[in-house]
Amino acid sequence: MIRTRINLLSATGLLASTCFALAQSTKSLIINGKVASKDLRTINGRTYVPLADIAKAYDLTVSTNKSGNMELAKKGGSGPIDAKNNGKVDDWLFDGGWRIKLTKVFRAESYKTKSERGDEFSANEGEPLVIAEFMIRNGNTSTGSLSLDSSGCSLASADGTSIEFVHSCFTGGPTGLTSQKLLPGAATQAVAVFRVPKDFKESDLVLVLADYTHYDSAVRPKKPSVFRISFANE
Repeated sequence: MIRTRINLLSATGLLASTCFALAQSTKSLIINGKVASKDLRTINGRTYVPLADIAKAYDLTVSTNKSGNMELAKKGGSGPIDAKNNGKVDDWLFDGGWRIKLTKVFRAESYKTKSERGDEFSANEGEPLVIAEFMIRNGNTSTGSLSLDSSGCSLASADGTSIEFVHSCFTGGPTGLTSQKLLPGAATQAVAVFRVPKDFKESDLVLVLADYTHYDSAVRPKKPSVFRISFANE
């Protein structure tokens, strides 16, 4: 769990519409009559609580963006909260236009992509890499390419926190977020690279698609397509 903490005075200002009660005798934080956290710390006269506990109380996720800033957001990020395309490793998921299959997820100290550029990444101290390798297949009746939404794709943990990728890459794609043009039925490989805290317990890969111009008109999504793939049976 990401142990980032927020000052309760700041939290009260941010969430002014909610009545907070701090039970000093039991060292618990009560939000709307329910225990939200029992992990309170007093430092220099100020009380702190894990940010993940606040997020859980409001059914939110905690995410770390590429700039290192922390964000609270509705589950599912910028896409719809309920992802219809749920599955597990080695499942082909299909939104009517594109098929996606997560083939492998693992931790590494270094990784070199399989693209022509051969980008290389290394873990930071206390932040190992998590590598998610997946495949995409064009399920449309016309040639087209698939693009990922950089703000929506993330690695999620069981406690609701999430982390954005530091790099994505399609084998043969023109950019890290867009695949090469694929004929109907054709497939290609892709990868998403993450840096995570050592105690982060990854549980799901969330991929949000962007640019729906290449979909057949009959199946073109009216809102972002979200693929959520569980590692539980990996």
